[in-house]
Amino acid sequence: MNPWLLGNTLEPVMQSVSTDSIVLASTLLVGLVFFMLHHKYQLKAFVFYGFSAITFVATTVLLLSTILLQTTSDSSGNGHSQAEIEFWVCNTEIKPNTAYIDSGRQFSQDGKRISVSGFVDNTSSTASLGAYMQAIGGEIQSESITIPLKDDSASWLASQQWIDGDPQGALDIGFIEQHMLRNDDSGATLLDITDGQRCPETNETELQVFVYTADRQAKTYRQQKLDNPADYVLSSNQSVPPGDCVIVEFSQPKNTTDKLCPSYGLRDNLRCAAFGVSRIDDQLCSYQEITPQEQSL
Repeated sequence: MNPWLLGNTLEPVMQSVSTDSIVLASTLLVGLVFFMLHHKYQLKAFVFYGFSAITFVATTVLLLSTILLQTTSDSSGNGHSQAEIEFWVCNTEIKPNTAYIDSGRQFSQDGKRISVSGFVDNTSSTASLGAYMQAIGGEIQSESITIPLKDDSASWLASQQWIDGDPQGALDIGFIEQHMLRNDDSGATLLDITDGQRCPETNETELQVFVYTADRQAKTYRQQKLDNPADYVLSSNQSVPPGDCVIVEFSQPKNTTDKLCPSYGLRDNLRCAAFGVSRIDDQLCSYQEITPQEQSL
C-alpha cells in the first residue's frame, strides 16, 4: 500500500482521482467538439474515435477506483463501526461537546453513540479511539485526556436523559473550574486531566479505559482494560451490542469498572431494570456478563 494513503481513508483520495479524471475527460471532449466544428466535419472518423477513447478511459478509471476501494480497504468495502462511549471523572459522568465533530474523519455521533463509516484504509488510524477523540476536538493518551466541553457550565455534567442506570456522582462544577479546566488558543473550553490529579475524595487517581465487547450468538459480554486506549480500534458492528461499549474513567486505580453503556445495560439480564426496562423481558434482557474471574477459569 502506498504510504501516502496511510492514516487517511481511501474514499476521499479516490474521489479526488475520479473527479480529476471526469474533469479532464470533459475538457478533452469539449476540445474535440471545437476541433470538429473548426474543420467542418472533415475528420469525422478521428473525432468519433477520439470521443470513444476518452469515454472508455474515463469509465475505466471510475471502475478501477471502485474496485480498488472494495479490495484494498481494511473494511473490505463500505465499513460501518459503531460503539457507545461514556466519560466519568471522579465518579461523575461528564457530557462532552461533540457539536463540532470533524466530519472529514467520517465520524458521527448521536448522544452516546459514535460511528465511523466509509471505505477505510489503515483502520488502526481511522477507526480508533484516538482518532475519535481528535475528531471531537479532544485527545487521549495512556495517562491523560482532553475532553471538549460547551461554554455553558450547566451542560458539563450528565443530567436528565443523558443519565442511564449508573448512579451519577457529585463532582462540583467549581472543582472542575479550579483544577481541570482550560481554554485553548481558539477559546474552546477543555477539560484536562492527567494521572495524579486529585479528585475531591482522593489523590490516587489515574486515567483508565475499559471496553465491553459482546458475543451475539452466545448472548454474553465481557470487559477488558486497555493499556493503550488511543490505539484501540472500534469493532466493525452495525449495532450495539455487539458493538463496543467504551468507558473512559478517571478515578482510583482498579482492574474492572461497574459502569455500563445504555444499550448494554438494557440487555443485561441483571441490570436491565435499572436501565429503564419496565418489566423483565427475556428477549431483551438476555445478555450475561462474563466476569474476569470467569474468563480465567
